[in-house]
Amino acid sequence: MPTPSRTADNHCADRIPVRVWCINSERDLVAIHFRDEDLKACGIQDGDRLVLDINGAVARGDVCLDLKGPWLGTQKLKSEGWSHRRITNALRAVGVDNPSEHVALIVERNGVVLPATESNELQRRAAALAAAGVPSASAAGSTTPTRVERVVQEFARSPAVVAEVLRIAAGRCELCECAAPFLRADGSPYLEVHHVRTLAENGPDTIDNAVALCPTCHRLLHHAGALDREAALSRLLSRATRLSAASSPSTS
Repeated sequence: MPTPSRTADNHCADRIPVRVWCINSERDLVAIHFRDEDLKACGIQDGDRLVLDINGAVARGDVCLDLKGPWLGTQKLKSEGWSHRRITNALRAVGVDNPSEHVALIVERNGVVLPATESNELQRRAAALAAAGVPSASAAGSTTPTRVERVVQEFARSPAVVAEVLRIAAGRCELCECAAPFLRADGSPYLEVHHVRTLAENGPDTIDNAVALCPTCHRLLHHAGALDREAALSRLLSRATRLSAASSPSTS
């Protein structure tokens, strides 16, 4: 899985660590806190308005400072229908526990939409903007898109494992059990090989940790909400009997 390029201080220009924590006055609500050093590393200041994507949950607000440190406030956004309750529900819908630490994707800052250089990130940013209700004026785009040079890391994968998993699948998705959606130029059915426990999580590149999926099911396992992903992975583990017991539900 590609690793985003980072600046010298080990922060991505469009990502910032956050901590989801209880609001003392209302234990059923959460707040999103920052660390001063992370704000400085990203060039974010008190009062900056942000749209963040936290594991698929969208949070919108202004950076506020108080005795407990910097956090994402919604006071100025109440007329727009945003509140701590709305953010809390969004976080819980994607399985974000409280308290917990995450790396949030900065989708918009002070009305400026940050561009994406990778297809999965492009879809994630677009979904976050739609959920945040960003004005259509932001959709002007660019007539001269900037070329970005990225440094990425990839895992070396075995072509033999891919070939064997595709042979076992015999042209049918191992999740929905439908035939491959189309044939490649060489006449072979098009399916995508997916690791149940990710290589980034030290999952093995072996046939008992890999399945062949149609593009729709593959995207489901990457982008669906936590409950839908868990249900799909449960079906997958029951249908693909070769999967080892060590293969645990994952999102990539």
